[in-house]
Amino acid sequence: MAHPKRRQSHTRQAKRRTHDVAKMPALAICPNCGAHYLYHTVCPSCGYYRGKLAIEKAAEAEKSIQATHLRYAVQQTCIIKAPGS
Repeated sequence: MAHPKRRQSHTRQAKRRTHDVAKMPALAICPNCGAHYLYHTVCPSCGYYRGKLAIEKAAEAEKSIQATHLRYAVQQTCIIKAPGS
């Protein structure tokens, strides 16, 4: 491993670090729904990529909501039946 002969000054250290900045990612606007998304990725809100449906977002969301309601209903029936059994 290299060992420096002299200590680097604060100015030289700061000059070296001028490019070490976190940059904002380039965002595109979805032509289907108008939401912002990263280039070369599927739109997270509608599921379209390059004008074609890649992921069915509405159907997945509805299925998860139905599953949650079903799970809640099963829990409620178990709670209601358990003490009276």
